[in-house]
Amino acid sequence: MSTPREPDRVASVLCGRAGQTSTRVGARLMVAPDRVLLDAIGARDVVFALRRYEEREVPHAARMLFVDAGRLPRKDRAPVLRFAHEHGVPIALDPAHRGRPSCVAVDEGFVHCDDVIVGFDADAGALGGLGAVALRADLDDVCQLAARRTFEVAVPDVTRVHVAGRLPRWTGPCELALAVRELLGGRDARGRIVELRGDGVAALDPSSRMALCGLLSAGGITAVVPPDGKTHVWLAARRAPGDPGGDRPAPDGTALQRLDAALTAPPGEGDLRLSASSVKLAALCDERLLAVEGAEGPEISEVVAGGRIEELRLLCEAMSERPLAEGLSLLVQPSDRRTLLQSIEEGLLATLVRAGASLVAPGTPVPQALKDESRVVTHPTGGPGDLLVGAATAGASAVLGRLVDPEAMRRARKRGVTLR
Repeated sequence: MSTPREPDRVASVLCGRAGQTSTRVGARLMVAPDRVLLDAIGARDVVFALRRYEEREVPHAARMLFVDAGRLPRKDRAPVLRFAHEHGVPIALDPAHRGRPSCVAVDEGFVHCDDVIVGFDADAGALGGLGAVALRADLDDVCQLAARRTFEVAVPDVTRVHVAGRLPRWTGPCELALAVRELLGGRDARGRIVELRGDGVAALDPSSRMALCGLLSAGGITAVVPPDGKTHVWLAARRAPGDPGGDRPAPDGTALQRLDAALTAPPGEGDLRLSASSVKLAALCDERLLAVEGAEGPEISEVVAGGRIEELRLLCEAMSERPLAEGLSLLVQPSDRRTLLQSIEEGLLATLVRAGASLVAPGTPVPQALKDESRVVTHPTGGPGDLLVGAATAGASAVLGRLVDPEAMRRARKRGVTLR
């Protein structure tokens, strides 16, 4: 007789927030979210929509986070800031906190691993890498949450994916996300909810787990990584002073060991399995997966790269201080201001600028590529025809001027081939 599988992470968190013990799939729960995560445009839409409500009292507005994505017209800033001031909304449109809302919320200490997060777009899904559960909501849902506490959710059917082993050199969260997507059925995987476990996931740092879940979320897949000791230590260093969630007791040593063991436990019955060593460099273009290793791909005219500090380090390492291919433009956008400052301190931005790159401020919209141009991006915010790749592939492609893997670029250097 087989041992029953422990409850899925998503079901456990949702039931805990609803004060229930049943985790039956399909059960309807009234969940009290911890945070509503909105960029500047979303914040504006919510504030303007609340004006239509007869009841102006919004007692739970302080759970909202308004993060300035740099796209809010000046004429709309005053009413949003007034609302934030009246209701105690933290970090509301602060210029020092521009960037991806998920990154800013974590770096400023406003997210915890057991939180339920509500948001408009896929960016909130990155918080699944810390163990949080991200829920999509529309404008009416968020407006009602500002005045009430709960949000109706059905316990979802969760697929558990066990990733074993270590990722090969030059691969990272992007390539792993594409491999998980293919395992789940490619373009048919949209709408799936997955829990990622195994030593292959445990080997990733929390920032990389966020990148992994964010990429899956952008593809329509909700992903969660159960938190371990590494997650709790990482978040403790980012706890915001005075944050109402900061008084939650931290797990003791024994509890952290149990969390570590649960994350790396062998796969259970019904779990999907993925060998990390089989993950290959790849690119995603309009729902089509393209192989990158072993051959030079199509020519490109622009590379848009960036993200957290780990991605910028890998980008620089892959470029090997080589200049950009002639006629190619490289736009580098750190995920938030903290990453920008850290990349300056480490000399990463200086290296990239010397190679010919241009800096795009965090939170600033990146211009869309022209119809006759092809470009590589490291985050799924581009348009049709863009090639989504990992940071290492982006760096090598920027040097060679075509889609290529870093080892092929290095072999060309050894042969003395001119790369410009």
